[in-house]
Amino acid sequence: MSSQINPHDSRTENRAVLRLVIYVFGLILVSSFLLALNTGMFFALSQGVRSLLPDMDGISQLVQFANFIGPVVLLYLEWYAWDVVSSRHVP
Repeated sequence: MSSQINPHDSRTENRAVLRLVIYVFGLILVSSFLLALNTGMFFALSQGVRSLLPDMDGISQLVQFANFIGPVVLLYLEWYAWDVVSSRHVP
């Protein structure tokens, strides 16, 4: 009698779910760290750029928009770069 792995075994399913949960939480931790780092960089950059820009009515809204969107775009670009580097091909 040969011992084969049953893919529908509850122990195998539990291990697969546990690995998936650990993977998702790892992604969340890395993304949160990168987002916090990106936000800090953008905020510091915006404080320096704000002093160089002329004093107009819409500048503060533009800087606030950049502080909100910039870190998210950087996070997307960082994960995209990671995908390109880890797959070793250029799209």
